[in-house]
Amino acid sequence: MAEKPSSKRKRSTSAAKKPERSTSAADFPDRIFGIASPQSIGASLFTPGVLPEASTVGNFVSDPGQVERAVHLLADAGFEVLQANEMMINIAGPRDLYESAFGTTLVAEERPTRKSGQIEDTATFFDTTDTDVSGLCNTSGTRFEDVLEGVAIEEPAYPAAVKA
Repeated sequence: MAEKPSSKRKRSTSAAKKPERSTSAADFPDRIFGIASPQSIGASLFTPGVLPEASTVGNFVSDPGQVERAVHLLADAGFEVLQANEMMINIAGPRDLYESAFGTTLVAEERPTRKSGQIEDTATFFDTTDTDVSGLCNTSGTRFEDVLEGVAIEEPAYPAAVKA
C-alpha cells in the first residue's frame, strides 16, 4: 500500500516558492559594485517612501567635506572608489570586504528578471541578511556611520534590445 504524502509536503509545494539564497563563494564574483550615500544635508536617499524629484533633489546633496571624508574612509578600508559626487560614491570590492566593513552577511539569490529583448529569465542579485531593503548595507555601528547613510549593492541591469 502506498504512503499518502504528508500534509507538510503538500503545504510546501502549494506555497509560493521563495528564491534560493546562497553563501557559497562560488556564487560571488571577485568584485561587487555598490553605491554609497554620504550623509545628506536634508533627507536620506534610503528613507522609505521618499523619492528625489526636481523640486526636492537638493535635500539629498551632501557637504563636499563629508563626501571627501567618506571617500578616504572607503579607500582606507580597501574599497576601490570609482567615482564620487555630492550625492553618491560608486565603489567596488570583494564580498568579504563588504561583510567586514559593514558587519553583514551577503547572500546570492536567483530572482526572476527580464533580460535584453524582454526575455524572462533569472539573474543573480546580492543581498544582505540584516535589512529589509534589498541590497542595502546598514552603516550603523561601523566606522562609516558618521559619514554614510548606507550602501546599496548594485542590481544586475540588462539593456533593452532595439530592433533596427
